[in-house]
Amino acid sequence: MAPDTASPVQSHGHLPMLTSTIPKLLLWSTADKLGMARMAKKYVEYFTRINKAMSNAEFEHFLDSLSYTLTERRTSLSWKSFAIIKSLPDLIDLPSRISEPVNTSRLTSRRLGFIFTGQGAQWAQMGQDLIVYPIFKHSLQESALVFQAVGASWSLFEELEKTKVESKVNEPGLSQSLCTALQIALVDLLSSFGVKPLIAIGHSSGEIAAA
Repeated sequence: MAPDTASPVQSHGHLPMLTSTIPKLLLWSTADKLGMARMAKKYVEYFTRINKAMSNAEFEHFLDSLSYTLTERRTSLSWKSFAIIKSLPDLIDLPSRISEPVNTSRLTSRRLGFIFTGQGAQWAQMGQDLIVYPIFKHSLQESALVFQAVGASWSLFEELEKTKVESKVNEPGLSQSLCTALQIALVDLLSSFGVKPLIAIGHSSGEIAAA
């Protein structure tokens, strides 16, 4: 059954590059494994008919509505697949982007644990794509205020924006603080999604986020 989040409008011609500012997680479920491929094909037929004259903002709203409909307005069946979608071409390419179906009825345990590393796993511009999430950005802002209060001579956001050539992320005086701030922000973001661990462990500075 096609989603009821928008009214399909027949359109022809070149496929526009409609994009969302944030990638969307779309979840599908079927009663049997083979049904997922059939459903993906049906959705592609629907996606080819959506209004291609819409703006990027309208397309993002469409994806938000679609994500809500798939998770809240559809029966949750045993076999589940997902896809990360950011553009109209992504939707049209759904059969190759959707994950391999998993029979969730066979899952006996859904316990989740978080493991946090110390410095050493950092890279230039890490976390940049997540700053579009207000909760993630707010968490970083709170960490930045703490760093300033204890006399940091550098800006958290400025350091995270620097390219690989400019970045000081590997310097001992910054790497631990930046990694810790990112890890705490990740915990805050996942918590806002309802994703909470049963257990959390950390090594070195990762113990701060684990706490």
